[in-house]
Formats: sequence, structure tokens, C-alpha cells
Amino acid sequence: MKLSDNLESGRYTNKLIFSILTNNYDRIAVITEGPDFNTKLKSLETTTNKIEHFKKGTVAPAVSMSTVNIDDEYSDYEIKLWLDPTDKTAYYYAETEKVYLNADSSEMFFSKYGEQKIKNILDLDLSNFDTSQVTNMSSMFRGMSNLTTLNLSNFDTSQVTNVNSMLASVSNLTTIDLSSFDTSKVTDISAMFYDLSNLITLNLSNFDTSRVTNMQDMFYGMRNLTTLDLSSFDTSKVTRMGAMFYGMRNLTTLNLSSFDTSKVTDMSLMFYNMSSLTTLNLSNFDTSQVINMYSMFDSVSNLTTLDLSNFDTSKVTNMSSMFNNMTNLTSLNVSSFNTENVENMSGMFSQVQKLEHLNLSHFRTDKVTNMGSMFYQMIKLKTIDLSHFNTANVTDMSSMFSMDDNLTELDLRSFTTPKVENFGYMFASFTTDNRLTRIYTSGDWDISRAVSAGVVAPKNVLVFANRVNLVGNNGWSSSTPNNVGPEALRIDRSGAPGYFTLRS
Repeated sequence: MKLSDNLESGRYTNKLIFSILTNNYDRIAVITEGPDFNTKLKSLETTTNKIEHFKKGTVAPAVSMSTVNIDDEYSDYEIKLWLDPTDKTAYYYAETEKVYLNADSSEMFFSKYGEQKIKNILDLDLSNFDTSQVTNMSSMFRGMSNLTTLNLSNFDTSQVTNVNSMLASVSNLTTIDLSSFDTSKVTDISAMFYDLSNLITLNLSNFDTSRVTNMQDMFYGMRNLTTLDLSSFDTSKVTRMGAMFYGMRNLTTLNLSSFDTSKVTDMSLMFYNMSSLTTLNLSNFDTSQVINMYSMFDSVSNLTTLDLSNFDTSKVTNMSSMFNNMTNLTSLNVSSFNTENVENMSGMFSQVQKLEHLNLSHFRTDKVTNMGSMFYQMIKLKTIDLSHFNTANVTDMSSMFSMDDNLTELDLRSFTTPKVENFGYMFASFTTDNRLTRIYTSGDWDISRAVSAGVVAPKNVLVFANRVNLVGNNGWSSSTPNNVGPEALRIDRSGAPGYFTLRS
């Protein structure tokens, strides 16, 4: 056989030679996705057999044991899960020592509100879990209210982006060590510590929040925490801070001087019910993008002064209940407030009980539709300037000045009421010990939306309740002001009694 011109003549043997290259492949055991694991874990419980402990089994389950498979479709090993009723332990077993958690490990041990399944778990042994592939840990332990300890020291969180509600409502925890947590890729940290109501210490000095955009409800309801150091927090990408410190009623100080809030759009309920807070410096806050300030300082009841002169509120649409129930506030600076886009001011200054003077002459209220209870129970208020209020679009003025018992007069000459449907309790007091004597307007008010065919709508009651000192333009007053309705919202004149006094 001759294969080439330069190949010598002779006898040759054909041979086929194979070269095989192999790469070592490490077989791994991977648990199913978090929500599926959660369903299968709960399926083990019956009305009489409840899970109290969770750990890795040292041997495979007996053939007689009822098991469920919890391995992911890409797992190289089968993973079994079962409940041993004798020790009330849920065991899992794979042939490998290490078991990888799924990239989506959300809701793994989530015990839903009102649901009893897996509610009795007292401890979790997670020491054989490898979390290096996990990206989602949202609601992972949420609602496990009987846990008193939780060891996450072996958790590799370097790939995790979502820890939303991860520890929410694990309400019996008093301490937790997160010093090993790598949060450098986390974008959503909202409600992570929601309702950890018995936690007394929390060290987050290692937290990298440089990618976080959502801090909504982050520390909501942590009522036993007395100190919180957030000086290392990078908030430059955060857009949502609503209810961030809601209900932290034992915190006396809060230093947010390092906070960059330039991208935040939601600050609603941010400091709600921080009732032990005595100082709050927000001079560094950039609020230029904020849209929602609903109940932002609601029930921060021990604060006596609040300077918001740096606040840019030009984009805010909701200021309802913003300062509600700040019962000890004596000084409030809102001189920089731009309210031209605000639509809701209901309850804005309600129960600010120690403030004596309030100048809102710079307020522009053209878009406001709700002023109900706006100044309700400001019992120390002596003067109020509403000289530029435009109320043309307001539909609700109920309880607006109710229980403002220290005011002697009200100048409402800028007010018009073409759209108001509810005047109920607008000037009412709950006691006859009140000082209001005059209400100045530039004319009669339009009550056509509150009265139809001579019939007063039911909600328009007790408009002037207990205002025994109030007199109209010509000196008219009623001995039974509780029986006077919206028909008295007019200039007092002969043949047409009313509670208003004309002032041009």
C-alpha cells in the first residue's frame, strides 16, 4: 500500500489511536427552590406531629419512614426529608456531607401569618448548608416566631442580591451575629429586620450597602433596640426609606449625618412612633426627589424642636399626618416648604399640642383636596397664618380646626369652598372651655356640596359644637351651637344669622 509519493514501499498496518482528556467533575447535592422546599417541609406535619427541630441526618432514613425528595432537578444526589415523630425533628439526608442551597432560597422556612405549620420550630442546624450559590434569601426565615437562636456564621452571602424580609418576625430572637455577612451585591434589604421586637443589640458595621436601592421597613417594629449605629451605611442608591425606623420606640438618639438621600422618593412613616427620640438632626437630608412624606414624623412624641428649613418639598404630593401626634413639639421650622404639588394635607399638624404659633403664609395649596383634621387638637395654638391658602379644590374640611381651644380668632379670608362635601366638626370643641370668638371671611361659603335640596348630608354635623363664645358679624350666637349646621357658614346679617364676620 502506498499512501504518498515519498512513502517507501513496504507493508503497513492501519492503527486508530484515541487520546482522551478528562476533567474531574465534583458531584454535588442541591436542594430544590425555597418555596418548593417550604411546601414539602410543611407537608411533613400533621395535627399531632409538629416539627420542633431541623438538622441533617447522619444516616439514610429507614425504608419504613415516609420521606419526600427535596433535591433540585440539577442535583447529582438525591436528598431526602422526613419527620421523626419520636424526637420531633425534621431530618434531611444526602450521601455528601455538604448540601448546596438553591440560588433561589427564598421562603425556605417562611411561616405565614395565621398559619400554624412549622410555627413550632425551636432550632435550626444549618451547619451543613453551602450558600455560596444563593442569590435570593428573601423571607428565608420569616415568621419563625419560636426561634430564640439562629446561627448563620457559615453562610456565604457573597452572591446574594435580595434579603427582603429575611429575618422578619423572628420575634423571639434577642441577638444575632451577622459579622460574616457579605452584602456587597445586595440591592434589596427592605424589611430585613422587620418586627424583631425582642432584639436588643444589632451590629451592622460590616454591612456594605453601596448597591442597595430599597430600605423600606428595614428596622420596622424593633421596639427593644436602644442603640443603632448606621455610620457606615452608603445610601447613595437608595430610593425607598418609607417606615425605615417605624416603631423603634426605645431609641433615644439616631445619627443619620452620613445618609445620602438624594435619590429617595418615599419617606412616608420613616420615623413613625419613635416616641423616645429627643433630638433629630436632618440638616444633611436632600429631599429634592421625595414624593411621599405621609406620617413621616407621626407620633415622634418626645421631640420638642424640629428644624426642616433645608427640606426641598417641591415634588411632594402627600403630607397627610406628617407631624401628627408630635405632642411635645414647641418649635417647628417649615419655612422652606414648597407645597405647590401637595394633594393631601389631612391631619398634617393634628395633635401638635404644644405649638403656640404656626406661620403657613408661604403655603401654596392649589392642588390640595383633603384638609380634614389638618389642625385638629392643637390645644395651645394662639396664632395661625393661612393667608395664602387656596382651598378651591378641597373636598374635605372635617375637624379641620376642631379642639383648637386656645385660638381666639381665625382669619380665613382666602378660603373658598366650591367643592367641599364635608364640614363635619370643622370648628367643633369637645368642651365649652374654649376661646374662639371670631371667624373672619371675605364672604359666605358655598355649602352646595354639603346640603342637597335643603337636606344636610349626615356627615356635616356638629360643625360648631360647643363654640359658646363664637359670635358673628352682627353679634349673633347660638345658645345651642351643637345644633347649628353648615348653614351658619356665612356672614352674619339681618335675617340670615351666621358665625362669620366680614373682613375685606
